[in-house]
Amino acid sequence: MRRRGFIACGAAFLAAGVRPARAQYVFEGVRMPLVIENNRIYAYFDYPDSAGKVQPLLTNIDTGGGAVILARKAVDALGLTTQALKGAPSGMLAVDLKSVRAETMTFPVAVAATSSAETTAFMPGASSPAFLPGAVLADHIITFDYTGKALVIDGAPLVDGVPLVVQVSKGHAFPRVELEIDGERMGFLLDTGASFTMLSQSVIDRLHAKHPEWKYLAGAYGPANMIGKGDLASHMLRIPNARWESFDLAPLDVVSRATGTFEKWMSPMMSAPIVGSLAGNALRNFALRLDYRGNLLHARYTPRPWAQEFTMVPLIVHVERDGSFSVAGGESAGDIAGATIVEIDGYPVAGSSLFHVQDMLRGEPGSVHSIRIAQSGKERIVRLPVRNVF
Repeated sequence: MRRRGFIACGAAFLAAGVRPARAQYVFEGVRMPLVIENNRIYAYFDYPDSAGKVQPLLTNIDTGGGAVILARKAVDALGLTTQALKGAPSGMLAVDLKSVRAETMTFPVAVAATSSAETTAFMPGASSPAFLPGAVLADHIITFDYTGKALVIDGAPLVDGVPLVVQVSKGHAFPRVELEIDGERMGFLLDTGASFTMLSQSVIDRLHAKHPEWKYLAGAYGPANMIGKGDLASHMLRIPNARWESFDLAPLDVVSRATGTFEKWMSPMMSAPIVGSLAGNALRNFALRLDYRGNLLHARYTPRPWAQEFTMVPLIVHVERDGSFSVAGGESAGDIAGATIVEIDGYPVAGSSLFHVQDMLRGEPGSVHSIRIAQSGKERIVRLPVRNVF
């Protein structure tokens, strides 16, 4: 798993020591189109096959990830060998992948993994066949330009970029930033791999008790619905007074993670303690230029409205290991909790990404979606209305 219990990317067991030995690079820079889906970022990297040729694969880029992960079908198409991976979760294998490339640049890979099951995405419900942790790129200056939809490696300084404080941890290369929330400074992982900003449940409980008027909701919906059944224990909170140094992030929507997830588990891998991760729903308004080696971060902020991302049928969706989708719960779940989702408005969901299933549940308030479910060996259609959930 990418991080235990709260981020589904399958490689936290490899977090320690995953950064390859430092190399020296001198290049003029590479600019790549950035694909953004569900607040996550993707770009096409080249993967060498067994014959030395390269194949481009759409790759999820995660500044909080642990190891390179490839879909099993991609591994087989590349002709790469696999073997048992000590300490790995059940069903994970090591892949003989030494490097990835972007145009003229080559990036050493310390550890790569794949599923023993035949898969087309790097994990069930994912939107790409490949996953790349930021540590692989950590000998370079990386610009994550969400607003301009570009990934730039060792490029020019960010026009109108404002310097921000960042601390990149040694070994793991996890970037740490600080936000001011309700007058209190808090540490966060800068997290391009998650679709929604996360905050410790203990902090959310404290803020909710102090400000009961702030919008608060049990469960996790839309882009906050990242872990399926685990989201039933989550809470969402809208924070009206969050700042990232000179940038006003208000309102900042967050979803909870169990107390200790950040404080006890993630913090030892960071340069200093954290209580959450600043993720896609906030980062999508930024262009960020991160100098890993220099511990420098510059940012350009472009406020943009994001309407209707929570205007949907209020269901919490879970991705099963076989890639099928089920109803974990949610305000409209009722007696269909646990049922398999077969079709939405006549469109089969098998083989889709979690984002596409969530998107099919969106619509205009008051509209109705017809959802075919399988439950107790029988199929039936339920008609559920769309409303503003959060």
